[in-house]
Parts: sequence; C-alpha cells; structure tokens
Amino acid sequence: LISSVQSALRARQRQYEVRDLMRQLEERIQERDRFLAILGHELRNPLAAILLASQMTDGDGRLDGEHARLIERQSQHLSRLVNDLLDLSRVAAGKIVLKREQVDLREITAQSVRVVQPSADRHRLTIVVSEPDEPVVVQADPTRIDQIITNLLTNAIKYTPEGGHVTVTIGKDGDEAFLNVSDDGVGIAPERIGGIFELFAQADNAIGRAQGGMGIGLALVRRIIEFHGGRIWVQSEPGAGSTFFFTLPTQPTPDSVI
Repeated sequence: LISSVQSALRARQRQYEVRDLMRQLEERIQERDRFLAILGHELRNPLAAILLASQMTDGDGRLDGEHARLIERQSQHLSRLVNDLLDLSRVAAGKIVLKREQVDLREITAQSVRVVQPSADRHRLTIVVSEPDEPVVVQADPTRIDQIITNLLTNAIKYTPEGGHVTVTIGKDGDEAFLNVSDDGVGIAPERIGGIFELFAQADNAIGRAQGGMGIGLALVRRIIEFHGGRIWVQSEPGAGSTFFFTLPTQPTPDSVI
C-alpha cells in the first residue's frame, strides 16, 4: 500500500512538473511574439520617417537641410536598435570580450554627453554633470562604459518633460567608482522597479510603450556592468523622477568574457 501511494505521488509530481514546463513554454512563446511585435513597430517608425523625408526633394532632386537632418537622426536611431539586437545575440552566445584598460569616467561621460546633447536640446532639457577635480580611474572597456552611460542618459532624456533636468554625478567611494544619472521625469511605478533590468521589461510609468523602446537596453547595461564586477540599481517615485546608480571597481580585475 505504501509503495502504491508513493508511486501515485511521484506520478502526480511529474504531472505538476510537466504542467509547469508547459506554462513556462507558453510564456516564452508569448514573450517572443510580443518582442517581435515591438521590434516591427520600432523598425517601422524610423523607416517610415526616412522614406517620407527622402521623397521631399526639390525640382533638382535635392533635399533641404531639415529633411537631411531628419534622415540622419532616424538612421542613427535605427543603428542603435540594430546594435542593441547584435549585442543581445552576442551576450546570449557568449561572444563579447571586454577589452579593459585604465579609463577616466569623467572623460567617457563627457563623450557620452556630447552624443546625447542634440537630443536634450530638442527636448529643451538641461544636462548637468557634477564631478571631482581629480580623475576617476576604473579598469574597464571604454566602449562598453560609453554604451552604458549613453543608454542611461538617453532613457533619462526620453522620459523627462520639456524644461526638465538630467544630472550626472561621478565620484569615488573606497575601491569603487560610482556614477548616478538622475532626472525629474515621470518616474517608475514601485511594482515595476524589481523587473526594470529584465529582458523585454516595459514599465507603464517609465520605460514604457508610450515612449518606445524594445526593453533590451537596460538588460544589456546590467549584464555589462556585472561582467565588469560592478553593480547597478534604481530608485524612483512616480511623478518625481528616477535615479540610476552604478559602481565599477577601481582596482584591476581579470578579463571577463560575456
């Protein structure tokens, strides 16, 4: 009798396991379909703008400056989308190598700010950088750190209303360097903060569909920071803006491969 009961319990346990696996598979399929729909939407918008602008030629077949700049902006947007997708595939396949060197966070931040400044100007936003007088040196891949900071600044600009402010704070705390990106934008709902760095995450009150985005940028940022030996987290309150914090070690660490 005991043997029969144990066998029945094992069979029931296997049924539960199969049911859970089927549920996970269905969720993955829905996640894939949702991502494909988002991807199609994100690619269609800049392509439509480029196509429309390219048709606005004069009698000699030349574009005016405004439409040429529109094509440039949308092409850069498409380039960022494709680069994010390629990085995502490299992370999944384990093919990204971090090329570490001594870099000054202040210099990389200045470079990132120059990249996003035209977007901030269009949104009538002010970017303020607070940094120490001495270098903030970390052992990191400068290309990847630039990618991290640019991504955080782009998100801050995207979700901050006109006339707002984006503040970047750089410093050192012991054997760690830190960089914070703050904004006075729409903020993130409390129930969304825990999953904001998950792949394909879209928060209703911040990193949301109303502002576009495929939900892979912050997931890549977290992975790159973690493989540098650093940490990233966020604090936010709906309607009162958000602050993204990340740290990086100032001491040499072994090269990592994602």
